[in-house]
Amino acid sequence: MASSPEKALNGHGTMSKRPNFENSRESAVETRITILMPVYDDWDCVRVLLDRLNRILGGTSLKADILLVDDSSPHEAGPGIVGKRALEGFQSIRSLEVLRLRCNLGHQRAIALGLCHLLKRKASSPVVVMDADGEDRPEDVPVLWEAFMKSGGRDVLFAARMKRMEGALFRLGYQIYRLFHWLLTGVAVRVGNFSVCPWHVVQQLTVKPELWNHYAACIYHSNIRYSTLPLDRGSRIAGQSRMRFVALAIHGLAAISVFSDRVAVRMLCGVTLAAAGLCVWIAVRAVFYPSDEPLALMGGLLLITGQTFLLILAIALHTLARRSSPQIIPEQLYPFYVLDPVPDGLNA
Repeated sequence: MASSPEKALNGHGTMSKRPNFENSRESAVETRITILMPVYDDWDCVRVLLDRLNRILGGTSLKADILLVDDSSPHEAGPGIVGKRALEGFQSIRSLEVLRLRCNLGHQRAIALGLCHLLKRKASSPVVVMDADGEDRPEDVPVLWEAFMKSGGRDVLFAARMKRMEGALFRLGYQIYRLFHWLLTGVAVRVGNFSVCPWHVVQQLTVKPELWNHYAACIYHSNIRYSTLPLDRGSRIAGQSRMRFVALAIHGLAAISVFSDRVAVRMLCGVTLAAAGLCVWIAVRAVFYPSDEPLALMGGLLLITGQTFLLILAIALHTLARRSSPQIIPEQLYPFYVLDPVPDGLNA
């Protein structure tokens, strides 16, 4: 399913068609990209990040249209981000739009609704998805874009996290989670949101129910072609992360839940192997050590294993049966969660 970073892909070539944002500045020759960032009350980080993006992109041919998805933040963005003077002094950021959600849904669903919004706006250019707190470094956007175009521009390109800035306890927990994820899903994951997503993949994702739970896991589960580029993770620009342990656990389990069909089948296979091993063990004990173990104990273990097998089999069948039932897709949910079905945009 995964492809190596060096793999050559069939590509669109350079995507220079600009998104259909109203009141965007015109430019004769430029490569336009759309940058999507979910935001929950990190406006101080956002302002610094926009300044850094403008400076970094200024040394390239890239010009950015920014979409900030406000995940129902308790505080408003403020005049430094919205309003007619928001882009004053920016040369590389051509438009800035804030999409406000009616209620807090979490950053994964904010990404899903942001992609749906871009689809409705017919943005058409590849979308750079990144976090707004600075941990996805603006300096890496041109690097990620260049690698994306060199690979052909047809496959999703993720930033694979090599060096993390969190404490030792967090890194240990993250490694345990990666092992747990691999055991349950068979997928080794080392990526987050930071990625370049081709426009044709955006069109696919917005009709995928799994996108509502987790952006990266949806791409993995859907067998959409992707590659990775090793990049270090940056440091948070300002303030403290609002992602506490419970929220992190929910985020991790949401990613695993996308693979619920695989998890059910893998668990079924695991219980089957355990039951077979137990039967062999009971047979060996009965032949060579007939009076060493109480027969009732061995029979009880086998009964518990059999009951577990039947329970997981029922769960697996139920999970697989759900795939034939109609499911609500993010594109259908979009009008219910935005304050305006087609926001006017706040471009300078």
